[in-house]
Formats: sequence, C-alpha cells, structure tokens
Amino acid sequence: MTKPPIFIIGVPRSGTTLLRTMLDSHPNIAAGPETPWLCAHQPRSIGALVEYLCSDKHGFVPSYGGSRAEVIAAARAFVDSLLTGYATRRGKRRWAEKTPENLLHLPFLIELFPDARFIHLSREGLDVGLSTSITAPHRKGISAHLERRLKLAPGLEVDNSVFNAVLRQGHWERKISAGLSGRAVLRIAYEDLVHSPERTMRGVLGFVGEPFDEAVLNYTRVAHDQPAWEWGSADVAHLAKTAGGITADRAGRAERELASLDQEILAPLAGHPAGLYPTPAGALANSTERNSERFQRFTGWLAGLATPLGLRMPTGESDAWELPWIWFGALASQRWPGSRLVDFGSGNSPLPWLAALLGAHVTLVNSDAQWLPHWHKLRNGLGVQVDWQTAEPGKATLADAVADVVTGSARSWRPMAVEEAAKVLKRGGLFAASATIGSPADLRGLEDSVWLHPSFGQRERPAWTGSPLAAGPSVAAAVLRKV
Repeated sequence: MTKPPIFIIGVPRSGTTLLRTMLDSHPNIAAGPETPWLCAHQPRSIGALVEYLCSDKHGFVPSYGGSRAEVIAAARAFVDSLLTGYATRRGKRRWAEKTPENLLHLPFLIELFPDARFIHLSREGLDVGLSTSITAPHRKGISAHLERRLKLAPGLEVDNSVFNAVLRQGHWERKISAGLSGRAVLRIAYEDLVHSPERTMRGVLGFVGEPFDEAVLNYTRVAHDQPAWEWGSADVAHLAKTAGGITADRAGRAERELASLDQEILAPLAGHPAGLYPTPAGALANSTERNSERFQRFTGWLAGLATPLGLRMPTGESDAWELPWIWFGALASQRWPGSRLVDFGSGNSPLPWLAALLGAHVTLVNSDAQWLPHWHKLRNGLGVQVDWQTAEPGKATLADAVADVVTGSARSWRPMAVEEAAKVLKRGGLFAASATIGSPADLRGLEDSVWLHPSFGQRERPAWTGSPLAAGPSVAAAVLRKV
C-alpha cells in the first residue's frame, strides 16, 4: 500500500455508488463493489472476527496473551492484500472503498486504517427519503426485504417509508460528522457532484493526491464491476443507458414529486423546522382534526417507526389526536440538534425518541420502571442521547434551567409536576403536555395548575379550541412558553 486508502462515506441513496464509479474510472484508482464482509455488518465479517479474536475467551488475545494491536495489524494487512490485489489485477496502484453501512462502524475503519482519506458525500434529506422509499422499476426485485424494511441500527429495523428514510438520513449524517471529527475528511454535496462534476472531482482528486483525469467524468467508457445484488450499481447502470452517465435530473426531486402536505410534515425531519416558535395555545380533542389528512398521515408514518421499535402508539380516539397535535403545535418548530428535552410521565411514547433521533438529548422521567430494559436496548442500539430517572411526579433530581422543551402526559399537570417542569425549563423554553379530562372541573383544574402558573405569564384562562369527542373522556393539550 503506497498511498492511503480512500473511503467514501455516505447515507444510502446519497450518490455514493456514482462517486465510487467515477473514482473507479481513474487510471490509478480501483473502487470495487461494496464490502459487507469488511465491517461487522454480520457475524461472517472481518470486523466481527476481530472482535471475537480480541474479546471472546476462546480468542487470540485472551488465550495467547496477545494484544488488540496485533490483531488489528493482521486484519489491516489482510484487507489491504485483498483490495490491493484487486487493484493490481486491474492495472491500478491504489484502492477506494464504498459501503454506506460502514458509517455505523467508523471507529473500526479508523482503527484499521488510521491514515485513510475519507470523502463524506451528503444529499438533501427529502431527496434521500424519496429515493429510499420508492423503488424504481430497474431496482425492483433486487432486495424484496429492503423494499419493505429500513435499518436504523444493527438489529433495529422499521417500515421503509419516506418519513423513516428522512429521519434516518439526518440521524446517520450526525453519526458521520461525529465519527469523522478530527480526521482527514473532504465533505462534498451530491448536488455539486451532479451539477458541477468537473470542479467537484478536481477537488476530490486533489484531496486524495491524484492528478485530475477526464475519465472520471465519463464513467460509461470504462468497465466497472457492478454486481446484481447492489441497488446502487443498478442505478448507475440504468443511468448509463438512459441518460448517458452523470445527470442532475434527480437533484431536487422531492420538491417536484412530493405532495405539499408531505413536504410540510417531512421538512422538520430534514432539518427545516416548521416556521416560527409557537405561541401559547390550548385545544380539546375533536374528531374533525383527528380525522384530517394531516393528522392521519403523520400518525400513520409515526406508527411505522414506533411499532417496530416496541414503542406505544395511542389506541383510543382521543389519544390518537394527542401526539400529532403536540407535534404540529410545538415540537415540529424546534431545532433539535443540541437541544435538551425532558419528558414527564409519557411512558413508552414515541415522541421523545423521535426527538432523540433528530439530535436531542432526552431525559425520561417516569414512576414505572417496566420499560427500562427496552429503553437500554433502544438507546444502545440507536446510539442516541437518552437517559432516564424512575421518580414520582415532582421528585426527579434535575438541575434548574436545563431543558429547552418539557413534554408530558396526565401527570405533568399535577401541581408538583408543573413546579418541576417550570424549574427545569430554560427561559423561553416550551412546555407541551396533554391530559385526559372527564368533566368541566377537570378542565378548570388544569387551567389553575398549568395555564395560570406564574412561570408561563398567562393572566387569563385559555380560549380552548376544538370541541371534545362526544363519547367518553377527552384529551386536553396545551403549549406554553416559560417567561
């Protein structure tokens, strides 16, 4: 290995196969098919073997008194011998590698090749979501499983919907940025690659230390290995036939193809919060809003995330109104990366986990410990910032003014819990909560304990919007801002 290896890192459907094919067209660089055998995507991989040799009692390190450094050195030599041999057979002198799911194993890649050059390719989130969730005809049948399911993390899959795909794109992009912090990395945009391919590729080749060659702009003139099991290879081969190679036709496709309602719902997931921060508002559950296309679409998509992850979706008529109202009324307007959310008493609700996947640090406060084993699994698997306390309302141990947002269910309206919510909220922070109401007295009590609490600066009782559902208890929800 005379020059450091090149790793293309990017979320699936962000153009990584196009970039690897363009690099593979360079006379000095061999960029072959994906390597699911390299990182620990599965038990039969070099990454999994390294961990076995280092950690299992039957492995090399415990049994032979060896070191992890020895194992890594051997693995490095093995991988490099395979990929350098591939490059040599093709008359080239160095190799590049592209496997999107390697982004989940960046620490291993960096440990294996600390001198590697990383190219981080990103694409507009809504375009990634659309390309992921809609299987083009030339890709149908390549993987029936991937057409239906979407991996968020090893062992954690959800429905393959545009909602989940956009959510994953942002979550995985943050993983890439964190994982490559401090490394030799070049960040480029898919949109620049297809709109200005020569300028972009001159930058790429300069970064990896190779001279520019016109061949990278004409990948259709070079033979490439494009296995039938790769979705990306099917795309690149299809575009070679239909568009003659590089095309910008797919840039901005979501704006052209997604319905305006879908764009409105998905925009906050793609890092575009929905308008201004909300003003104080209170509402009662009502069937008109619950049955609206906006609420139904959001609830259906959220269920496709929550149910496979073992989170609880509401089942009653009034409960089904609660989550979308709080989302659209408050949470969709929040810039989540770097924010802190504290949730009181919502149990196994998906909303705090949605905020965590959007980049928030979430603290769950609940008096019931039944979900803790499951939360451990989700937090560790997804790699999100979620912690928790088992405590009765008003008895959590939280510092003052740490939360940008406080959410909660019925218990959040009790006087002790309201005091606690007000204490942990920063000035200007949002309090968004809901509760079941069974009588006018219940509603009056909520107004007294929450709406008129001095921390929220309201001098008059709320003008509740909507009307309760006719049968049985209803739900009241409110959004307030700490003054």
